[in-house]
Amino acid sequence: MKRFLADIDHFKRVNDQYGHQVGDMVLRNFSGQLSATIRPYDFVGRYGGEEFLIGLPGVDCQKAGLVAERIRRLVETIGCTLPGSTDCFFMTASFGVASMRIGSSERPESLIARADSVMYKAKHEGRNRVCLAGED
Repeated sequence: MKRFLADIDHFKRVNDQYGHQVGDMVLRNFSGQLSATIRPYDFVGRYGGEEFLIGLPGVDCQKAGLVAERIRRLVETIGCTLPGSTDCFFMTASFGVASMRIGSSERPESLIARADSVMYKAKHEGRNRVCLAGED
C-alpha cells in the first residue's frame, strides 16, 4: 500500500490574510485537484487542518512519488481567485510518500507516520516538493 500526505504550504497565512471563508475555498479547491488527478479507485481524504491523505493501491513508491509530483506541479500553476474580486494568489504544497510491502506487519498508523515525517522533511527542505520514505 502506498500513501502520501499532502500539506498546503503557508496555509495559516491564507486564513490570516484573507479569512477563513477563503481558507475553506482553498481547501475545497485543493481537494478537488487531488481527486481529479488520482484514479477512480484511489482515495483522498482530509486528514486534519490543511493535510490530506491519499491512498494509491497497486503502485510502487516511485510511481506514487510521480503522482505526488504531478499534483504538486498542478497546484503551483492554478491560482485561486478571491470571491468578488479579480485578485488571484497561488499556493504550493509539500508531499510525503511512504509505502509498505504486501504482507507487511506494519500498522497503517506507522505508514502514515512515515509519510508525515518525510512530508515535514519536504517542508524543512524549502517546501513545494515531494519526499519519499520508501518501503518498510
